[in-house]
Amino acid sequence: MDRRQYHCSPGGALHILNGNHETMNVGGRFRYATQPGRIDFLRWQLLQSIGESLKAKCGCSDPGQNAAAELQLPPNLMQAATTARLAALQPGGVVAQRFLARHHTVLQIGSTVFVHGGILPSHAEYGLERINRESQEWISGQNPQQEPAFLGGRSAVVWAREYSAEDASRCDCSALQEALGKISGAKRMVVGHTIQEQGINSACAEQVFRIDVGMSKGCGDGEPEVLEIVNDSVIRRLHEPRAVNQGEPKAPDTPQAESTKGPAIAPWHKERQQQPVAVEA
Repeated sequence: MDRRQYHCSPGGALHILNGNHETMNVGGRFRYATQPGRIDFLRWQLLQSIGESLKAKCGCSDPGQNAAAELQLPPNLMQAATTARLAALQPGGVVAQRFLARHHTVLQIGSTVFVHGGILPSHAEYGLERINRESQEWISGQNPQQEPAFLGGRSAVVWAREYSAEDASRCDCSALQEALGKISGAKRMVVGHTIQEQGINSACAEQVFRIDVGMSKGCGDGEPEVLEIVNDSVIRRLHEPRAVNQGEPKAPDTPQAESTKGPAIAPWHKERQQQPVAVEA
């Protein structure tokens, strides 16, 4: 079953946001792509070409679209792999259209705004709907010539770190407050992109939540955590300890709510304080 269907079936929804790595790949910037990661796309391209060839032979597709006949591989393996990755992920590419073009770059649910890097006042002024529309048009190949300016550079919505310094005093809270003020109904922002060694935490009087805990083994190898927002008011951090080695005490089967250190997720509402699983400062 498609994950989106699974999460929508009980009345919920699964929203996936594009971040800096997705936009980098669509833009053909592969500096973080490993050699195996490039070669995987070469294998995928070869399988695609075989599939198109079989379709053409059985009359299931236009013979003129026979990818096998058109496929010309450079003599160098890594050059071929890079070419295959580019073909799949470039604006209008098969993988870009199927897996990335439909996703939002910024998303507002209730009074919470979600974004990978950060929404600066200039982004809020530009408009969230416009950002999503122009991002999707670029990725899908409808407007492939120019990558939107708000997706590139250190101040891009997918790259910004103005609200993510672990030392909360270094966050640009005035810019955050201004940005939220330009977005109708927005009270808080949830950002990723910058690993938080202390786990999920808040800053700027709980107007921003930083949720990147570095779960990837290639980054921080952090333990899984989730920021839970209930009824747009009750907010808490859920923490799930990693599985332990044989002979050690078994980790709990259910996620545990716990306190944070440093700039913590503070109790905003009395309703939240009354819940024993709420995160206390």
